[in-house]
Amino acid sequence: MPGVKACGRCGASLQLGAVAISVCPPRASAWAKWWRRRFWWSRVNWRHISETIDDLLLGRGVRQYPTWQVMVRMVVPGWPYFYRGNRIRGWAFLGTFLGLAPLALGTLGTVLGSIFLGLAVAVHASSVLDVVIAETRQSRARLTYAVICLAGVGLAVYWPLGYLAGAWTVPRQITADLPPFARGDVVLFSPGLYALRAPQPGDVVLYEVPSARVAGRYAGRAANYAIQGQRIDRVVAGPGEHVSIQGGKLLVDGKPSSYLPLDVARMPGALDVQVPAGFYAILPTTALREGMSLQGLDWQRVSLVPAHQILGRVYLRHWPWYRLSLF
Repeated sequence: MPGVKACGRCGASLQLGAVAISVCPPRASAWAKWWRRRFWWSRVNWRHISETIDDLLLGRGVRQYPTWQVMVRMVVPGWPYFYRGNRIRGWAFLGTFLGLAPLALGTLGTVLGSIFLGLAVAVHASSVLDVVIAETRQSRARLTYAVICLAGVGLAVYWPLGYLAGAWTVPRQITADLPPFARGDVVLFSPGLYALRAPQPGDVVLYEVPSARVAGRYAGRAANYAIQGQRIDRVVAGPGEHVSIQGGKLLVDGKPSSYLPLDVARMPGALDVQVPAGFYAILPTTALREGMSLQGLDWQRVSLVPAHQILGRVYLRHWPWYRLSLF
């Protein structure tokens, strides 16, 4: 009570250095009272709520779980162990991941590439779980933090990488021998490039061939067949340009063009076509199988491709490695 100089229970002095110790509770200032009236959330005991949630999720008792410094470093396999001083374990995870990742990229689009990619992701996930197990003691704590950390790594690392890969690096496997491609070749194309700029003459593109039933010849005999599906070839001219073939030479606006189709041997002998707005001239030389040939008018029908049917720019054949080539 105010004015008391000695404890009523033990008799201890409540004075120090001949100065009375105030036992009056401190009063809130006018500023603090104004703040509390207007901002109700400042009166909430957030620390108590946090501890209650921890108790519900992790169980009561002594809690031991990864610090935020450790959790942030989980985005790189083995980095938490370098942070905690365990370099051997850190290099084990990081080295294995760095060994598998280039193999996965180098064989992208093949069964082998899927295996290497799966192993690399599994090593990363194992490094996260290994840290969680080492940092926690209770089963519920391990399960809770394993889910939180794996979801965090997935959202922070693999979701952005998957989005970028889907926009800029998509593998496509060739399923037939269509020169200059062979069955089993894997090419990479970029669907997102043409969201930034229009296709240009000279670009090698993946596109949808305008569907058409055409009359031609196969193995020297008259035949009717359908041309459709996705093909790869070079853009030879853009909107508003005039394309012609005279004497085996490709002319664009009357001048010889250096942007030839991928399989020059299958170019038509004669062609005369004006490219309308919104279209591109792409001679489908890789759409024809061995022994097939088209008539002049049919070449015009299948060579004018709407812009929306161009799916992306092909820039690399990366499998098999000995046939590596840029386009």
